[in-house]
Amino acid sequence: EWPLRPGDKKVEQLKKDITTLTTQKDTAKTMTEGYYEKFVNEQLKNKNLTESLDKSTSEVKVLQSDAETKGNLIVTLETRVTELEAQLEQLQIEDKKGKTSSIILFEELDLAVKQIKNCVLVLDSFVQGQDPDISLLLNTRCSPSKTPPVSEEMSYADRVKEIKDIRASIEGVHQYIAELYGDRAGSRCATQ
Repeated sequence: EWPLRPGDKKVEQLKKDITTLTTQKDTAKTMTEGYYEKFVNEQLKNKNLTESLDKSTSEVKVLQSDAETKGNLIVTLETRVTELEAQLEQLQIEDKKGKTSSIILFEELDLAVKQIKNCVLVLDSFVQGQDPDISLLLNTRCSPSKTPPVSEEMSYADRVKEIKDIRASIEGVHQYIAELYGDRAGSRCATQ
């Protein structure tokens, strides 16, 4: 039944259908464009998130490696601290032994100084023509148990002064012995 004429019901219905379909097409196109834009934006967001995640994963790996290195360093340092503590303990033991040896040495030196002092005083008495103090003759041999430790008896300066005084007395006795020897040598030469 062609030709259709304008104003015909079928033509009018077709026009309506075309308008409806065009509107639906435009609406679908608009919706599709909106969905496509949203899709592109979501894809961009996903790409940015993926890049950020990759970057974060890289940073985490670097931090893990750094933490592992520092963990190894801590273990090394703890081992070194343990070694140093053992060395310190050994040095403290050796120092204690050394102090004990030093104390014994100084006590023996103190006894020797006292014996020399007593001998010098006895000889000095002889040089001056006096009778020696009997207590000095009896005490020329001192025992370590009878003398207090050096640190309790005198200060370092006092000890040095005492030794210098003893040396001066020894010099006097030495001079007397040299003169006595000279007199004897001279009298032997005169008699020969």
